[in-house]
Amino acid sequence: MATLSWIGGAAKRAQVQTYLFGGTWEADDIARLVIGNKTVDVTAGSTVTATVVSTVVTAWNALSATDYPEFAEITASANTTTLTLTKDTAGEPFTCTITPLEANGSAADAQTIGGAGVATTGTTATTNTGPEDVSVPANWSGGAIPVNGDTAIVDKEGARLKYSLDQSAITLASLRILAKDVEVGLPKTKTGTTPYPEYRPDFWKIGATSSYTNTNSGRLKLDHGSTVVTYEQDASGASRETNVPAVLLKGTHASSVWHILGGAAGIAFFAGETATLLTLNVNRGTNVVCGTGCTIGTVNNYGGTLLINSAIATALNHPSANGGTTTLEGSGGVSLLTMQSGKCVYNTTGTLAGDTVLGGSAQLTFDEDQKSKSVTEPIQIYNSAVVFSDSNAVIDGGAALEFHNCLPTVRLAPDCDIIYARMD
Repeated sequence: MATLSWIGGAAKRAQVQTYLFGGTWEADDIARLVIGNKTVDVTAGSTVTATVVSTVVTAWNALSATDYPEFAEITASANTTTLTLTKDTAGEPFTCTITPLEANGSAADAQTIGGAGVATTGTTATTNTGPEDVSVPANWSGGAIPVNGDTAIVDKEGARLKYSLDQSAITLASLRILAKDVEVGLPKTKTGTTPYPEYRPDFWKIGATSSYTNTNSGRLKLDHGSTVVTYEQDASGASRETNVPAVLLKGTHASSVWHILGGAAGIAFFAGETATLLTLNVNRGTNVVCGTGCTIGTVNNYGGTLLINSAIATALNHPSANGGTTTLEGSGGVSLLTMQSGKCVYNTTGTLAGDTVLGGSAQLTFDEDQKSKSVTEPIQIYNSAVVFSDSNAVIDGGAALEFHNCLPTVRLAPDCDIIYARMD
């Protein structure tokens, strides 16, 4: 299969979209215009189709740029029964639907609008092109966009991959993002004179069996969909958005493995997003957030700062001496906790199940959240340097501690509610 590199060489060309009005219109019929989450209803005002088109054009171009900024970026024009929309900024696509409706908002009887998204009789629609559009062949070496089984490499400094990001039908053998100065994806809010919620795809949706990133990017948004992916991240940059990680990730296959070895990452970070992780490995010095939409099997924290807002189905491990902090929020439980170092802040109301094992210099605290917690099994302690704390006595029924091969001198908060402490 081919290896293709991003070159971003396409010239900018403005999108032109045509809509052919036809059928029989009544004066009280409606043309509904929709861009993103904004809707404008225009009353036909005539039974003459060309007049209806002219009325829609006049209404479109008169819309307030403050109230309808999505529409203000596009200029409407009429040619008898054809409505033409032209994007004011070349290289930036748009999506608009126009639907005919009866006066009461029900589906149209006789009037129809055709040609949305295609050429219509006597008129040619012009597709968007530009150096930031991933669907344009001229932006890839060899003049072809990647297809199934290809390797795609983004190593051109200054690369910006922003538009036509839904390539979810493609599964690459490998995706490698190596340029230090690179941006992939769009922010949730389109900036400008009047910001508005972004309605174009904001993640690059593309499957990849192997995905590797090593950049200084402040915005890198990847959605690997239902493909089994092994993702590895060696670095990231300072985020372009306040309180949002520089790298944002999604992917839903239950066998996917995610290695965050450097930088910051958010996985299913925003509300409503989902991701499935068979294994998540977090390295020393990293900063990772897993959102409420994550389904997680095993987590290995080798020294990073990790915030998890969902359940851990198999195990949470701190297997090395590199420390690190895992904070658990929300209501998801943890099936098994094993720590040799670092700190676990147990704020979730979900159950801590299985044999919790604390060794080395591990710290487990329930002190930062006062909602009640359930711990089903005794906590196993294998080193007197372990720190355990439940100073607010939030563990239902109190904590049960069992000491192995060490004296029961583990540092306990003064007010811990210990129901028993047994030493082997």
